[in-house]
Amino acid sequence: MSESIIKTKIKIEHDIQEALYLDCLNCRTRTRHNILAQVNQSGAEIVEQKFSVEWSSKNQTIMCAGCETISFRQLSSHSEDCDIDQNGNYTPIEEETRFPRIINDLENERFSPLHEHYIPQRVFLIYKETVGAQAAKHYVLAGVGIRAITETICQDQKAKGRNLQLKIDDLVTKQLLTANDAKTLQAIREIGNKSAHQMTPPTAQQISVALEVIKHQMLSLYVHPKVSQILHEKQARKPVSSS
Repeated sequence: MSESIIKTKIKIEHDIQEALYLDCLNCRTRTRHNILAQVNQSGAEIVEQKFSVEWSSKNQTIMCAGCETISFRQLSSHSEDCDIDQNGNYTPIEEETRFPRIINDLENERFSPLHEHYIPQRVFLIYKETVGAQAAKHYVLAGVGIRAITETICQDQKAKGRNLQLKIDDLVTKQLLTANDAKTLQAIREIGNKSAHQMTPPTAQQISVALEVIKHQMLSLYVHPKVSQILHEKQARKPVSSS
């Protein structure tokens, strides 16, 4: 019968003089954060005095230097989850978790409040919930949400077709999408189909790329035309100077 020994250590730190630049959900951008307190935990399980499995975590209470919102951050690593370089050296992979959940690249996933106003409420609501699913690492739900966003955009633009594939093609016919954009949306549709019908989770990278593409389409269909219209209206109201 194998015998194992478990050893753990806990260390509490205060007043850490280290600035972190992280996404703030309240400020909606990357800001400086200060570490108010940090609890370092580490442990090892030694089996039959032959080999050990080691783990560590840093549990931080952090505060945004801008809005003073307090949140929590955990950095964890495990000796069994490592990267190996060309020389055969092992480097533990450190995983970051934020509480409440924070999207890793907040600026790429969110719109400005002004832009949100130009997007149909139903479209934006599904987009917002899909981004939330991505942040929580619920990738099947995020995949379903991606398909739902595409479907809702097609409905809003009154695209014709008996299925989503034909509706996307109709957006090209209406000159609302380029052929290249449509090709990309068709690929995104496939990701959504696998999530919805086969319960196959897409990868985090697939979700991130898909949301970036969808955001681009929403800007092209809703935001840019409205901004252009406002600029033209302002230009038309300018008094004509007499020479």
